[in-house]
Amino acid sequence: MKAIIVEDHYHALQDLMGLLSDLCPEIEVIGHAATQNDAIRLMMDLQPDLVFMDVELADNGNGFEVLEACRLPDIQVIFTSAYGQFAVRAFRSDNTIDFLQKPVVETELRQAVDRALAERILRTQNIQYQRWRDSVVQSKRPRIALADQQRILFPYLDTIVHIQADGTSTVFHFDAPASKMLVTKNIGMYTSLEADFPDILMQVHRSHILNLTKIAEYQRPVRQVIMTTGEKVPVAADKLDELLHRLAIAAPGK
Repeated sequence: MKAIIVEDHYHALQDLMGLLSDLCPEIEVIGHAATQNDAIRLMMDLQPDLVFMDVELADNGNGFEVLEACRLPDIQVIFTSAYGQFAVRAFRSDNTIDFLQKPVVETELRQAVDRALAERILRTQNIQYQRWRDSVVQSKRPRIALADQQRILFPYLDTIVHIQADGTSTVFHFDAPASKMLVTKNIGMYTSLEADFPDILMQVHRSHILNLTKIAEYQRPVRQVIMTTGEKVPVAADKLDELLHRLAIAAPGK
């Protein structure tokens, strides 16, 4: 994977290059820049797979403005900064893989690169995946692709009980034998599944998407459902009527 480093402090640049050389042989550093203007030119000229992006740069520019100027949707970004308050803004970008606070910790760097590699596998296979996805939408037993740091799974949709937001990540809960998988994408990346599979999935809360066929019980007083695995999931007030309608449940006194 080809990468560039945007870093305005020489020693921080050398430290990061040393860590990448020692810990991440999959990463080939093909350039570096210290200013906003140089970073924009370098990214546009080289179009790397991955950018290690400092936030505050030498010419009073910043990494966020670099991304906005380049608008390269396929580039992955790992932000690096000594200031943790930039993390919230960093994760607003669709390009962001991770945010590492300086001094960079070896294990955190390795984990961030693993996430980037896992996502790159999916991106490089995107055309094949989209064709496959279009076909399985029409199939009798559709599947989806899920990637974490270790693997890519292709579970049948009907084995997913519950999709739950967990900060900027998403947890997929499966049925027996009870298991789950953490995916480093926010739940918003999966809301389109409801449109593809309206008879199976419904987002009942901003943090929860349910498999309608796995609901065992609806509890009126607390406005929550019990899944076949025993999980208790809240239902938003503005989603309740639709949920009951889709379950074909009469709802007096809801």
